[in-house]
Amino acid sequence: MRPTRLIPVNTRQSVVEEQHTSVLLSAMRLIKEFREDLFSPIKIKKNGTHLYYTELNFFGDKKNRPDGLIVHVVSKNIVDAILIEVKINGKDIEDEQIERYIEVAKNLGIEKILTISNQFVPDPSQSPVKIHKLPKNFQLFHFSWSYIQTIAQVLIHKNDHNIDDTDQEALMREIIAYLDHDATGVQGFTQMLPGWANTVKAFLQKTTITKDSEDVLQAVTSWQQEEKDMALILSKKLGLLVKVPSKQDIHVRYQKDIKNLLDNRILQTRLMIDRIVSPIEIEANFYDRTVSMSVTVESPDKTTRGKAGWIRKQLEICSLKDSMTWEDIGQDLHINFGIKYAKETFNRKVSDIDDVIDFCNSGDKKKEITGYKVVFLKDLGGRFGSRKDFITIIEKMLIDFYSGIVQYLANPPQPAPKVIQTEPVSIEG
Repeated sequence: MRPTRLIPVNTRQSVVEEQHTSVLLSAMRLIKEFREDLFSPIKIKKNGTHLYYTELNFFGDKKNRPDGLIVHVVSKNIVDAILIEVKINGKDIEDEQIERYIEVAKNLGIEKILTISNQFVPDPSQSPVKIHKLPKNFQLFHFSWSYIQTIAQVLIHKNDHNIDDTDQEALMREIIAYLDHDATGVQGFTQMLPGWANTVKAFLQKTTITKDSEDVLQAVTSWQQEEKDMALILSKKLGLLVKVPSKQDIHVRYQKDIKNLLDNRILQTRLMIDRIVSPIEIEANFYDRTVSMSVTVESPDKTTRGKAGWIRKQLEICSLKDSMTWEDIGQDLHINFGIKYAKETFNRKVSDIDDVIDFCNSGDKKKEITGYKVVFLKDLGGRFGSRKDFITIIEKMLIDFYSGIVQYLANPPQPAPKVIQTEPVSIEG
């Protein structure tokens, strides 16, 4: 026996892509806030009327049949339209298929295609497919199913961006229940690609690795997909969208990450969240087989002893707010002190914070604390190269670091500007 659902899922057979497309487009048609949140990144305006179609068949062409179509109509004129192609389970968007759909779109006067799959991209304006030559003014967009889930989850959280209509909110919950069901094939990023493990092994064995290696490409692809998955996981926990860097073209980003991996044996990213002390910096170090997460905290206008005491007090608050998480991760926390007149940062475990006072007072020139970086560092050892364990560990690290530390940290308050006192001007008559 199970509760009734507005959109039942048949667990006895795989759910077809057409059903996913129909459910998604119906939800967009019926739920205003959901529609507007998904329209914004694909640059469809919210005025006028929007028409939604599935099971397309243009010109009797059975080979080229996109899964969906949205048409934007204003004053009885079509002003915009976008084709939609959907994949589920482990199926990736196919480059050759999208090449064909671009030709279909051009023949229809359409300049946009949205792809949806379990693949992750840093931003919806970027696409996982490689097109030989994209026509001028043509745009490719991409949503992961997890991204769509997250948009829906954020809308039902208690925040300043909720669904106004209670019936529409109930419908949104039904859509979430549908997408959450195992049989729908909607999934996060659960396993690094084989090239991740092979790259870790190659570094350990000091084997020559080239930038054109398929293993290196898979390692970087895995990192970038996990980066976005972490952002979406944290978004669902917080009820707001966590962002990742997305200004660069996805293919330029690949080359940058490959160079960083080969030159420095590290991969890096950052998660940007409103109202925390700084973005969360995340680094995977292939040389040490460690993962680190950190935030930067500003220094107050105090003496050296006062500055050391200030960050100690911040961390004491963290330990009291969430003692269980602190007990679990406290031994892996470090403070990197930014030191004026020092050649490098001064790194200490939380228990040894006061060492920085002696360091600043040593030598001929008195040094000054300029800031702090709170670092959660974990040595993964052999699990660094495990395709599943790496994901399990890094995602738990992120939730622990945010819930136990980051959400309680604060930058020092800035004093209000003071009125400048001026001498009264005497006027001699």
